[in-house]
Amino acid sequence: MDFSKLMKQAQGLQKQMGEAQKKIDALEIEGVSGNGLVRLSISGKGHLLNIRLDPSLPNNEVLEDLIVAAHQNATHQLEQAKADIMGPMNGLANQIPGF
Repeated sequence: MDFSKLMKQAQGLQKQMGEAQKKIDALEIEGVSGNGLVRLSISGKGHLLNIRLDPSLPNNEVLEDLIVAAHQNATHQLEQAKADIMGPMNGLANQIPGF
């Protein structure tokens, strides 16, 4: 086993993972529920950034449920985006023994 080659691969993977994490951190994902009546955005770290409510919505429990559903939708999309960004590195990490 060529240790220097292994170290270069590990350094390359570390750099790619750092770049991927920057992309993830910069994401802004919109979650939608109620056929667009409730929209919210979360950051790549999962923090709630804003909520937009359609003016036609009444102020009641249904609205609260729609907000929760929109957040779940955005979180699901964030996890998929993370998997898409990190996907190529998973294959690289599997090629490096012990990584």
